[in-house]
Amino acid sequence: MKNLIIDSVKNNKHNISSSDCYFLIYGALKNKENNSMSADLEKSIRAWNNFDKNETLYSIFYSTKFVKGGFLSADRVYHFTTCFTDEGIRILGTTQTDGWLKEDDAKIDIFWDEIENIKYNPSINIQDENTKPNSFFIPGDQTVSLLGLNEVLDGYYIYSKEDNSYLIVPSIYFGEDKNLSPLLNELVQKINFEREKNTEKIQEAENKVKILLKSGDENTLLTTIERVEDLIPDYLYHYAKIYAFCKKGLAEDANLYFNKLVQIESKLLTKDKTPDFLKYYHLSKAEIDCLNGSLYSSAQNFYEAKEIEASSENVDYEFIQKIDNKYQQLYQGYIDNFEQVNYNDRKIITLTKQEKLYEGEHLKVLNVNMLPQIKFPVSHPKTDTTYICHPHKTSIYLPIEDYDHELLMDRINEYFYLLQSLGATSIIIRNTKGQKKDKNIFSSSKMEGRIQTEGATKMIADVNAGGGMNHDSSRYDSEANISKFGREQFFNPTKAPFIPDDLLWFHHEPSWQRLAQQRLNGDLLEHNEFISSAKNQIISQEEINKINADLKVVIPKGGASVKYNKNNTDTAILKLNEEEEWKIYVKFKPISEFGNKEIGADSYSETKLISNVTLNEHLDENEEKYMEEVKFIIEHDGVIGDRDRRILERFRVRFGISEEKAAELEHRVLNQVDYQFTEEEKEYIEEYKSLISDSKEIDDKTRRLLNRLAQLLGIDEDRASELESL
Repeated sequence: MKNLIIDSVKNNKHNISSSDCYFLIYGALKNKENNSMSADLEKSIRAWNNFDKNETLYSIFYSTKFVKGGFLSADRVYHFTTCFTDEGIRILGTTQTDGWLKEDDAKIDIFWDEIENIKYNPSINIQDENTKPNSFFIPGDQTVSLLGLNEVLDGYYIYSKEDNSYLIVPSIYFGEDKNLSPLLNELVQKINFEREKNTEKIQEAENKVKILLKSGDENTLLTTIERVEDLIPDYLYHYAKIYAFCKKGLAEDANLYFNKLVQIESKLLTKDKTPDFLKYYHLSKAEIDCLNGSLYSSAQNFYEAKEIEASSENVDYEFIQKIDNKYQQLYQGYIDNFEQVNYNDRKIITLTKQEKLYEGEHLKVLNVNMLPQIKFPVSHPKTDTTYICHPHKTSIYLPIEDYDHELLMDRINEYFYLLQSLGATSIIIRNTKGQKKDKNIFSSSKMEGRIQTEGATKMIADVNAGGGMNHDSSRYDSEANISKFGREQFFNPTKAPFIPDDLLWFHHEPSWQRLAQQRLNGDLLEHNEFISSAKNQIISQEEINKINADLKVVIPKGGASVKYNKNNTDTAILKLNEEEEWKIYVKFKPISEFGNKEIGADSYSETKLISNVTLNEHLDENEEKYMEEVKFIIEHDGVIGDRDRRILERFRVRFGISEEKAAELEHRVLNQVDYQFTEEEKEYIEEYKSLISDSKEIDDKTRRLLNRLAQLLGIDEDRASELESL
């Protein structure tokens, strides 16, 4: 290209009249007087055109026009440039102004092989040209808007090879030179001649690379593509490099070339991303993801490449079969190892019949006919339905539209089981908030399942005959469960209170654990507990908004199975459900009435209770960091003050955590702190901090006050010293 320009300029130098026409000669852009273009001007022109500093510009034509502003308008400077690149001609008009309103840039790209010839016309009537169906102006051309329809201008007709149409380019875009037709036509002819001459070589080089890609000979492939780099497209060269390095296990090299390909992709306009480019881009991404262990993303990109090839004019069926085999193998590998995938990366899934995969920020699409070993409620799974993973039983998926209610019923079932195991004599449940409040649910006096006690058989929710909780998918048919609760139930326990071994929610419910500890210690006879669906909401409104955006892509209009609010009828929009809350009142049989039967308090100590609470289960890295900051702030007194709140708010924003999620994380940490200090110890700590807030030293009077307070709260001297040292 460079040599062609040099030869053409030499042959036509006598025709060039403007000093604003610059050509790349011996490494520098120079005009007819052999003066170089200023570095600042070249830098500006590159910036206006969004050319990288490494982009070779073989010629630049430049003009400028100043327009004085008026009373209501600012001064304007119009810049007009035409640049020759490897691919073709870039024509640009741009405006610089300090005013409020700035015209859009006038820009067009013309490829060399689209040009038939270029002709100069000294008298172009704008109005006449606007009436011709085969004439076109540069979109947004400022010269036309400045002159008006009744004016005449001079410029060049660039004729298309495809038809008799032509583009009108005012000479101001060519440095206002009126004698460039011979140079431009010679250059166009030479470039197209060279391109046609190299077509056979290019095709031969591409075919050779494609054959080596199929052969699996990575070493020969790497040496060959270096020899033919100038003949094959950039995307094929980079893919061949990535493919070879991936097969050799050279991850660093493969990622290096993929990053280069990503940079190329980011600079291309949408119209310039040809099917071949997109096919090899997806193939490159698929190889990188496979090497990095991202099986789902790899399968997704192989599928995209297959679809592009299937829609091409000359379909390579051997290629399609090979890529489809890779897709099937990777997707099968993904579902075979599904339970090993990070919880947050598989928390929400949508099932469809299509093979096409989709991965959003919070959602993955799975083929309903090729599912992993996961469980669903009765009558599920269903096509075009979205599910959310159970937070603690991660092989179970629930329909997202009512998952919080399902989990609430599950918690209530287990809570009933726990209460009866601890020796409940009566249980009363009342709805205090939510959509079920006025409905006559819990109408039955019995609950499904049995637990054996001495002298009596009592019914309890979803407990199997062996006394264990049944955690299979059938338990999540919530309407069946709730219809079998009684409003009030009475029992005559004969077996000593105990904590069952097969509890699921218990290890994540600190208040239940405290209840069990108090009961086993013999202190507790009556208890009230509120259980709310709000605690079961494991997706925020922000996440729902993003899921909705994904669903519009995944599920066609009318996919009613993905509703998350009861009022929707035929739309794929999710919304948070109304909170449900239930109050449960229980009475226990006194421990003394069980006789000398062994009570298992010692075997389930408070320390063991604490260790069973998994505070950071299924948290991402930022959520864990936020919990660490909460722990740091409350480590001395277990309290979040106003100043602490401001600090935590900054961390919340920095880590990108929603307010709802932050509140949940704080609740978890504070529950853990509840085990560390009794209510009396917390009160002592608060009073201690208050008394020493103005001074770091404790005088005799303050010490006497603290000693008196410790005695009143039942805290001995050694423990008081420990609390003060925190």
